Formats: sequence, structure tokens, C-alpha cells
Amino acid sequence: MDLAAYAKQILTLLPKGPVWQGENLRALVGSFAGEVYRITDAASGDDGLTVEVIPSSAVQLLPDYETLVGLPYPGFDLAGTTAQRQADVVAALIAQGGQSKAYFLQIVEAHGHVGASITDGYQPFHAGSLCGTPLYGVAWVFYWQVNMPNEAGPDPLLEYLLELYRPAQTVVGFVYL
Repeated sequence: MDLAAYAKQILTLLPKGPVWQGENLRALVGSFAGEVYRITDAASGDDGLTVEVIPSSAVQLLPDYETLVGLPYPGFDLAGTTAQRQADVVAALIAQGGQSKAYFLQIVEAHGHVGASITDGYQPFHAGSLCGTPLYGVAWVFYWQVNMPNEAGPDPLLEYLLELYRPAQTVVGFVYL
């Protein structure tokens, strides 16, 4: 439909009577029709709003998605490219709760780190422990470690996120192998 067709359609929806006729009303309806036409045009096609509702492909709504998930995190800037920013939004949406190893490994992988593992299960040394058992204290029950293989160095953003999402009673450590 073109702009004139939208204006005609809106005019047919108005009540009947002399008040609803006139050139000023037609001009006003024409401005409404322009907006309806713009929205319909934006919603159709491969680059329309149907693409914008998916965070991994959003461009126009990307700042809104970033605000929704709290990006940028305190002390960090937004990623440089649109693709990196979209990936950060998707990673933030994924990281909305969990306490399992799989959950935290999913966060690590969403930030581009493949092959990481988590070590936990540290048991405190006690009377009756076998000879050669590490001398962990009671506090080590709440410690878990993220092992990052083949990494060039620390990833401050990933460390911040895992500290942010970890269970409150635990302590997380990072080892870059």
C-alpha cells in the first residue's frame, strides 16, 4: 500500500458526519498515514523489525537490549563492533541464573573461551583422612576454580562476570594454563 491508500483507510475508520470532513482533518490524517506507512515499511523486509526482535541480529534496537541487560558493566566499555556487542547481549541474557558447572561453563563459552573446565570438591583435612590427602582447611569447601587452557592471559570481563554470578557463599579462582 502507498501513502494515499493508508490515508484513505484511516479516513474510512472515522465516524460519519460534517465534523469529520474538511481539509484540515485530511491533512492531519495524512500525517498519521505517513507514520503508519513508515512503521509498516520498517516492519517488512529482511532488515525490518522482525530482525530487530532477535538480540543476536538487532542493530537499531541494540542500545535498548544493552540497557535491558545492564551493559556496559561497571568499569568496562561496550565492545567495539556490532557483532561483539550483539554477542555480549546474548551472553548477558544467557547468564541469568544457575549454580551448576554446566551453567558457568556456558558463560565461559559464550565469551569465546573453549575447553575450559571447573575444579571443585575440595574437602578439608580431618582426623581419619588418608595419608597424602591435601591439607585443605574448612574454607576450601566453598572454593572452585576455573581452568582456562591455552589462554594468552587473564580475561577481566569474564572474571568480573563469574564473580558477579557465582553463589554468594563461594570463592572463585582462575588459572590460565
